[in-house]
Amino acid sequence: MTETGHAGPTASAATLPPLAVMLIAFVLALAVIAMVTTAATQTRWMGAEFRAAEQGWLEVTQVLPDSPAYGRLTPGVRLGAVVGEGGTWVSLIGYDPHLDPHNLPTFAGYRDYLSRSDSIARVLADGRLTLVTETGERIPIVLAKDRPLHSLPAGFWMLNLFGLGPLLIGLAVWVFRPRQAAARLLALSGAGFFIATCAHSVYISRELALPVQPFELLLRVNHLGLTLLLGALLALLAYYPRRLTHYPAGLIVLVLMLVYQVNENLQWLSWPGHAFYSPLLALYVLGMLVAYRQWQLAQQQPLDRAALKWVFLSVFLSMGFSLALYFAPMAVGEAPLLSAPVMVGVASTVYVGFALGVLRYRLFDLERWWFTAWMWFFGGVAVLLVDAALVLALGLQPIQALGIAVIAVGWIYFPIRQWLWRLISRQPQAAIEGHLARLTSAMLGATSPEASTQRWREFLAELYRPLNIVRRPVNQATGVGQNGGVLHAPMPEQEGHLELMYAHNGQSLFTPQDADMVDALLAVARQICQTRNAEAAGARTERRRIMRDLHDDVGGHLLTLLHGTGDARTRDQARAALQALRESIHALDEGRAHHLEDALEDWHAELRERCAQSSSELRWDYGVAMPDTFLSARQYINIKRILGEAVSNAIRHARPEELRVQVHAGARQLGFSVRNSLPGGVSGSSHPLAGRGLNNMRTRAEEIGGALRISPPDADSAEFVVELRVPLDAARR
Repeated sequence: MTETGHAGPTASAATLPPLAVMLIAFVLALAVIAMVTTAATQTRWMGAEFRAAEQGWLEVTQVLPDSPAYGRLTPGVRLGAVVGEGGTWVSLIGYDPHLDPHNLPTFAGYRDYLSRSDSIARVLADGRLTLVTETGERIPIVLAKDRPLHSLPAGFWMLNLFGLGPLLIGLAVWVFRPRQAAARLLALSGAGFFIATCAHSVYISRELALPVQPFELLLRVNHLGLTLLLGALLALLAYYPRRLTHYPAGLIVLVLMLVYQVNENLQWLSWPGHAFYSPLLALYVLGMLVAYRQWQLAQQQPLDRAALKWVFLSVFLSMGFSLALYFAPMAVGEAPLLSAPVMVGVASTVYVGFALGVLRYRLFDLERWWFTAWMWFFGGVAVLLVDAALVLALGLQPIQALGIAVIAVGWIYFPIRQWLWRLISRQPQAAIEGHLARLTSAMLGATSPEASTQRWREFLAELYRPLNIVRRPVNQATGVGQNGGVLHAPMPEQEGHLELMYAHNGQSLFTPQDADMVDALLAVARQICQTRNAEAAGARTERRRIMRDLHDDVGGHLLTLLHGTGDARTRDQARAALQALRESIHALDEGRAHHLEDALEDWHAELRERCAQSSSELRWDYGVAMPDTFLSARQYINIKRILGEAVSNAIRHARPEELRVQVHAGARQLGFSVRNSLPGGVSGSSHPLAGRGLNNMRTRAEEIGGALRISPPDADSAEFVVELRVPLDAARR
């Protein structure tokens, strides 16, 4: 798919603006419909409807009031022949006035039907005829010279309406993308659809028969339009979303369609199965092969595949349904399962699918403004039609009719337009307010610019579910690129931006509304980060003040006490208090780090000294080297205090002969276990630690993200175990 970024409306190839071109085309199309309506009504009229009955008789099914046949024919009467004013006798046995000659499987049958229709039409042209019934009764009728408008069948109006839609949709794409080959081909196919339905509407509305020359001309124009429709769609599949070959695919298809038309009009070669419809089935198969090749080439292009899914659904589902229920039965000699107008209506949904594809997948590089242009176009058309109806039907003055038309359209059309637009453009995602709580929670939990980027990335991934997110080092403003395939999202606290590729697992594209949403959320995220950083800076300033006060005031008094007393006990207590004060100050210093190996040596030495004073033997098990691992000041002091408390309580309450400390170090976790044997009569559940020192130890573990476990907590055991697990994610390495 051609990448044009966030595309807006482009100038039409013509000098007129797009909506003006559409309006002119609409008026011309209405003029063509008026011409075919005139052609359908300028025929001799009897005022009766017929059907082919059993044994070949022609049965009257309806007689219209105020018609030449009213009072002379009655429904149910069967006719066998028609006799002209000069005595020309033409049999009606085996004749079906509603048969489409293209439905006959051979060229010979096609020619025979046209010849018989011409014979009946010559009798009708005299204006006076006699109908011969099944019983031999002769019924004279004088035909009306012209046919009234209300007598045209519903199929006539349906065909013209169904043909007008594809013409306008194809044209509406082309006027905004006049230089795109695919847009030109879509407009060409819509024109072919309109040509085919206009010709079809005239001969399908015949009462009994048409002369051979205008009848055959209408049939050839119908199939010329059908050829243009199918050939343009086939070429479209060869060009969109990517060109399949360097050869001129459009020219190749044109030559194929030209050969097909020449053969059909000159009737050289009769296709096997069905002379007229076997080629259509072959074209459908060829189109499927071209589409399969497009699908293969789009394996690594989710945007192209999303568009292809919609194109295939529009073309092959609609056309396949028409082929299966109308053309295929006749190709094997059976009656169609749909009437011609219904079949044409089903086929016209191809273009409705293209229009909806513009809204969902931006086919032909168009966006939602294209639908808005359509709405304004139909608003203008509605005013013109209502204005014309008021002038012609009620005889109002033009200025009065125009005012009433504007008011009527404003009250009726535009409310419907707004409702339909909201229905189609509704986004599946919630409003911005629904995302603020999650965004606030995510950004407040980040402790660094890198963590903010990670939280922002996770938030966007959850919000849009893109196929991939790529971090780019360059700064770029929030926006949509690659026709909606990429959304650029700057980062809250770092340089560069994130690229989100293909929203909702590749099932939809990003829109300008998504860019506006991300821009608003980014502003909130940056404000949260600024507030969080300001609070953190204030906390650091306060910690430094406390550190200074402790060091200068409390530390100074302890040093004075240490050097000014002669009592050894007091000096030891002052020295211990001074050491504890230094450790507390170090714990407040975020920038201070302790090498793990050095920390383990310090803890080992301190615990060995405590055990020696109580005549307990310390077994220290640690054999794993982690030379590049550091602990924060808070981790260092909390682990030291937990180990010290566990050993002190074991010595105080159990007086073990041996106390064992095991250290387990891994890539992301540091573990300790302190084990001591229990004297007789003391169980794990009655150990004093179970009720007193545990809370302080657990609080210290939780401060550094660790976990503390006492085993066994409530059962008799000969051994008491304190286990500590501390994550090393926050440690500086």
